[in-house]
Amino acid sequence: MKVEDMDFVVTDVNYLVERPCALNWATKNLCFAHNYVMVLSADGFVTYETEGRHIIAEKNDVCVFPPGNVRSGTADNIHPWHFISVNFDLTFKAGNQDDFHRCLMHVPQTSGEIKKLFFSLSKIWSGKDPLYRAKSRTIVQEILIALLLTKTQITAPHANALEDAKEYIQENFCKDIPIEHLAEIAGFSLSHFRKLFTQCYGKSPKQYILFLRLNKAKDLLIAGECNVSETACLCGFHNVFYFSDLFKKTFGISPKAFQTQQHEKIFI
Repeated sequence: MKVEDMDFVVTDVNYLVERPCALNWATKNLCFAHNYVMVLSADGFVTYETEGRHIIAEKNDVCVFPPGNVRSGTADNIHPWHFISVNFDLTFKAGNQDDFHRCLMHVPQTSGEIKKLFFSLSKIWSGKDPLYRAKSRTIVQEILIALLLTKTQITAPHANALEDAKEYIQENFCKDIPIEHLAEIAGFSLSHFRKLFTQCYGKSPKQYILFLRLNKAKDLLIAGECNVSETACLCGFHNVFYFSDLFKKTFGISPKAFQTQQHEKIFI
């Protein structure tokens, strides 16, 4: 699943329930036709049966059930279930929605930061202070993003070293970056670095640099403050013709035509 392709907006939070000790909790064929439901198991555990799956959600696990999902669940009475459940609406704008649903159906052993977000959400929702609905939508969105990143985080060896190199690229991608320097930052030979980076991020170091440059170029062109030549220079391309050809090969449209198209969308 490509996280960078995912785009969604939490449009409303309908209600939230927190139960610190859900003894004898059970539900049969529960279904919300139009709403998402996200549940944190803060303590204890629950067993769900849904879509042919048997899910045991233990402490710090999160489950996200999409609209139309039918599920039955039973909490454990020996280890009382403490849960926070939020019912919300979400508009999916880009990416594979089925992948999104499969990925988030059960996210085990989430971080302490995600748990804190849930408890903050519960406090804000129950307090009903000014702007509580807007704050709640923001937190639910933040939780979903954190869950997606948790499911797609790097598990390969030397992940921290690769992240250091990736962070360096993000801070300097408009400059000339020798790949040898990135390999030094990560502490690998050049060939081994290229192989590991590509395996972990789905792009070679050079492809990733070009990916960042081209997307920055799109932003500059949309903003309308730079022409094509200026945009190419600001994004680290020394040859405007190379930039224009690469832009068109990547996005199927020339930089100039893209800029005109985007301005027409904005100002008409």
